[in-house]
Amino acid sequence: MKKTYFLGLVLFSLLIFITLWLSVGISAVNIYVDFLSLILILLCSIFLLLANYSLGEIRMYFSLGFRKADADKTDITNGILFFTSLQKYLILSGLMGTFIGIIAVLANLNNPEVTGSGLALSLMTVLYAIILSMGIVVPFRTGLQKRLNEIVK
Repeated sequence: MKKTYFLGLVLFSLLIFITLWLSVGISAVNIYVDFLSLILILLCSIFLLLANYSLGEIRMYFSLGFRKADADKTDITNGILFFTSLQKYLILSGLMGTFIGIIAVLANLNNPEVTGSGLALSLMTVLYAIILSMGIVVPFRTGLQKRLNEIVK
């Protein structure tokens, strides 16, 4: 992975913040912060990763994305599989959060406060899953795929 990853990540984050700011105003950007949704996405994904990978493997695959040192084809292929799995876990966790939120809305249609928070949960989980997938998983997987293509040639 190139060193410009961090620059791209900062620009990506800045673009998201500016879009949110322009859509609701600077004082209301905090409506996009929902720790319950973020915790749901992160913990579900981490627990699913730990069901298939050890902490050492997880650390190795993240560091493999930054290393330029020689890595064998098997490690790179397994790293691609790891990041593909992480992306699926993130998206599926977001969908699960959507269903949880929609069920909360439908179960409490007569209570507007619960309805609003349930709808927010359902949308925020998907938003966070997409942002994490685009900002972290896709760049790592793409970098490893490029390295694999260089080895195969």
